[in-house]
Amino acid sequence: MGSEKSVEVNAPDRALFFELEFLAVSGWTFMYEAVKEVLSEHKVKMNIPMFAKYFAKKSPAAAVKSIAYDLEVESLAASGVVDKIRDTYVELINTKGNCSKSLVKLIGDLRKHGIKLGALTCLDQDSVDGILAKLKLTNDDICIMQSQHCGRAVPTAQDWLQLAKETGESTTLCTVASTSAFSTKAALCAGMRCFAIPDKMTAFQDFSGADYVIDSLDDEAEELVLKLIEAF
Repeated sequence: MGSEKSVEVNAPDRALFFELEFLAVSGWTFMYEAVKEVLSEHKVKMNIPMFAKYFAKKSPAAAVKSIAYDLEVESLAASGVVDKIRDTYVELINTKGNCSKSLVKLIGDLRKHGIKLGALTCLDQDSVDGILAKLKLTNDDICIMQSQHCGRAVPTAQDWLQLAKETGESTTLCTVASTSAFSTKAALCAGMRCFAIPDKMTAFQDFSGADYVIDSLDDEAEELVLKLIEAF
């Protein structure tokens, strides 16, 4: 009677996706600061509730157009306002954006577990490289999809599906770390698991449907995230 041969079963590839600037360097806060600074030049006093009303889902261009119409601020219709918001936003990210140690640790642990990484961004390559360096990553460690999703709004389901296609992953094996209710719902519509990490700009939003909503990536939260990603 021959000896039995053991059969090695490899676990399926899994992936974690996120919005690069919004998760890694508090992009929502910097967007608010950029909008507040630029619109103040046009005598518009921006506050968080007003920012949430106009910018939480709309693109910067659509938001500025709505503000110009609602508040009857003709100067906002001038060309260059949206570009100045974007330039100010990128400068703030490049000069003040810092990644939390807990996020750097989580990403390092995910890589040790063989989990693929993917991120959406609307930043230029130099800005992307700067954030990746802070995360202790290179372009070879993560699939970056530089899209124009910020040009129209927050990521859509199609954006997350395209990122899955770029990484060669089945959507059922992908988990999204989201920062807003809209990116959360887009991930769920794409058939992916999702945990949300709101910040002060998005904490009031409705994150129903997310597997978890966590305040910070402490050790307990990291354990939940790893279980979620590996629960296939």
